[in-house]
Amino acid sequence: VLCSQGANLNKSNNKGWTPLLIAAQMGHKDVVEFLCSQGANINQANENGDTPLTMAISFQRNDVEQVLRAHGAFIPTDELVVETVDDVVQFFKRLNIRPEKIPQMEKKIKEDSIDAVELFAIPDGKTMLTLLGVSEMGGDWGVLFYRLVKNHEKIQLDREQTYGAKERAVEALKKMDNKSVRRTLYKLQRDFFRDYIQLVLPRLQTHGQDEISQKLTKGRVEETLKDTVDKIREEASKEESRLGSEVIEVCLEKYKALKERWSLLEHLPVIPSDKSRNCQPIANTSFGVSEGEPSPFGSTNGKNPNLERLEHLVFLSRGFAKFFERQMELITTKVNNAKNPQALGLHHDEYMLPFNDNLTATGGERANLTMGPIKKAERALKKAKEYEEEMNRGDKDTEINGIQVLSPADYVIDFLRCTIEVEDPYLVAVVFAVLLKEEVATCLQICRAKNKFMDKKLPRHIQTNVL
Repeated sequence: VLCSQGANLNKSNNKGWTPLLIAAQMGHKDVVEFLCSQGANINQANENGDTPLTMAISFQRNDVEQVLRAHGAFIPTDELVVETVDDVVQFFKRLNIRPEKIPQMEKKIKEDSIDAVELFAIPDGKTMLTLLGVSEMGGDWGVLFYRLVKNHEKIQLDREQTYGAKERAVEALKKMDNKSVRRTLYKLQRDFFRDYIQLVLPRLQTHGQDEISQKLTKGRVEETLKDTVDKIREEASKEESRLGSEVIEVCLEKYKALKERWSLLEHLPVIPSDKSRNCQPIANTSFGVSEGEPSPFGSTNGKNPNLERLEHLVFLSRGFAKFFERQMELITTKVNNAKNPQALGLHHDEYMLPFNDNLTATGGERANLTMGPIKKAERALKKAKEYEEEMNRGDKDTEINGIQVLSPADYVIDFLRCTIEVEDPYLVAVVFAVLLKEEVATCLQICRAKNKFMDKKLPRHIQTNVL
């Protein structure tokens, strides 16, 4: 009611406390969310230098911290480079928390020559206050300073690791391109089509009625083109080998140099081992077709039930395709537009690094979405046959939650497909975490995942994605 009547949300008392500061200290998440949404100043400090965000961190109001960060609250030291003793002094001056204590801290920092190495090595909040010469401040202040220092260490380390990353990416891309092989393959392809046209042209000119053109057989075509085809295969094999060794190594090292951004890929959330996730949500249903009757959507008149079931699934997939595409577009747009991971509902303790918009995908965005074609029933049938053999061997369940799986085709789940391409490895983990959050991916559920980056059994040139 007060807001609707034009109340000043940033009005403070004589000590500089605003409604948002008080709500943050008390841990009233809903009030904080409301005040932020109404335009309250999220970085306004009191006379002690406390902002709503530092207050939430100090009192360990994690859910309030999430809300504030999602609305763009930040620590004023985030952009500082802390290395020398003077930098450490500047760090605490910029924080401006308990400003009356800053001269005391500055004196102690300079007396003991506390540089970044020593600052970042401090093990806990109590030791932090002692080394800063302000042990009388109390435990909550120690916790706050400790968390702010450790947070800054991670952000600063990330900046060092990402410096020059864009240039390294360009260099890696250059190594992927082999101009010499491209020229060779172009020449071979030109020779291939020249020889093929010389074989086919006489037949086209006479409509196959003359004696010479009748001699054009499959065997003759293969024999004429064999040398050229073999050379193409040889060049392609050598290039695949090069891409699978030195080039992939360069690309992987390019990403691994971003240690902080790469590390989350090593610990992606585990998907619950719910058996029902590994098959079609409509498994165990007959589509209204009586047992033994051919599917009305099938092409084999009941002779190949697995293929007919897959054809039915393809039919259903076509109906869902536009909906799936819209869902993925919404998620990709949210990732591209978010201020930080907290705006996507991800916890700061786990996803504290900012987005690095110097690392963009090929579309110039953080994440670039490409929709794939619907999987064809004939291709899915090969997978269904593998699953059928596994079911016969007892390696795959023949029932889910006590209900019989009617067809191995129901274990084929990836009819609708897309690729989200990113250049920042940190963003792979972010997108994965977003897909797990129902409030963002409202109509999607991850059924299974394969982290190919970390699967050492795979060839190097396959270790390029999370499936």
